[in-house]
This record gives sequence, structure tokens and C-alpha cells, in this order.
Amino acid sequence: MKHLATIFLTFIFLGTSWAENPEWSEGSLVLKTNEVLTGTLSIQPKYDLVLFQDKHSNQVVAFPAHKLYSAYFFDKILGVNRKFTSIQQNNGLGKSFKLYEVVLFGEVNIIRRIKSIYTEEHNHILSYNYYIEQNDKLVILRKFKSKVLPHLSETSPSIVSYIREQKLNPNRPACVVKIIKFYNKQFHLSPIAKSE
Repeated sequence: MKHLATIFLTFIFLGTSWAENPEWSEGSLVLKTNEVLTGTLSIQPKYDLVLFQDKHSNQVVAFPAHKLYSAYFFDKILGVNRKFTSIQQNNGLGKSFKLYEVVLFGEVNIIRRIKSIYTEEHNHILSYNYYIEQNDKLVILRKFKSKVLPHLSETSPSIVSYIREQKLNPNRPACVVKIIKFYNKQFHLSPIAKSE
């Protein structure tokens, strides 16, 4: 059944994505089997699929999120390296895998996911839901102050004084990014992180 659904979604994706003229970029995939593939990618997080074209054979293969660990490419339009990761979720009916873009990487990550298949990806603030990821748990960004900050304060007491000194509001997304960057830097420098 899982394979049938993957094939069905692949055909839907292929029909709509070629009609939309997908963007292709040089990049690499890391599969769940730990195999690394390098070639041309077209990442379509709306459909939780990555199209991969082999450099040598020019064959195009569609990889659904459940077969991927991550995908990397350089976005020529934005001028940045982009990373997508596949995260398993329980949706009540079973387990599924979704593609998320990693916006900030560290002990605590900020990731984002396109809101719907009808959303335009170019509006980076309104088109995405943003999440905090730590220890394989996702928390929506707007719940940072109540769900994530207490834990960060326990493991890095200096974060409270940093927030106060910098006059950061943990309810504002831009401030949350600064707080998590500070935390990741502190965690990286801590003796606990170095011993792990």
C-alpha cells in the first residue's frame, strides 16, 4: 500500500511539477541507506519528493521523503546553501515522512515547512510554518517561550541574562533566532558538548 501511494504521488507530482517548470540545481542526496548521490536536484517540499538526475546517465528518479535522510544544494537565486531533511511524524493514522528546510542548524534547529501545496514559496515569512527541533521533537515557533525556553534556561543559565541584556522578546521570531544562535554557540563551547 505504501508503495502504491508513493507511485501515485510521484505521478501527480511529475505531472504538476513539469507543468510548473521545476528549478534544478547541482546538489547531493543522502538516502536512508547512507548512500550519497551527487547530481542535479529539483526539491519539491510541497509534495515531499526530490527529483534526482544522475550526472552520468541523465536518468531522473523521484525520491519520496521516506527514502531520504537529507538533500543539499546551492540556491543560485537566493545565493545560499540550502538543506532539507526528512522527519518522521505520527499523524494519527500511521507514520509519514515530511521534508523540512533547515534554516538554522545546531544543537537546537529552526526548520520550516511550506504551509500547503497552493502556497507560493517565494514569500518566505507567510508561506511557511516555522518550528524548533531538538532531540527529534518539533515545537511550532510561536510556542518557543512556553515550551522550549524553560529547557534552554535549565541547560544554559546564561541565556536568561543574554535575553535581558539584549532586550529580546521571546515571542518575536527574529528574537527567537538570536536566542537560539546564542544557545547553540554556548552549547558548542560548553564542557558537556565537548565531552560528547
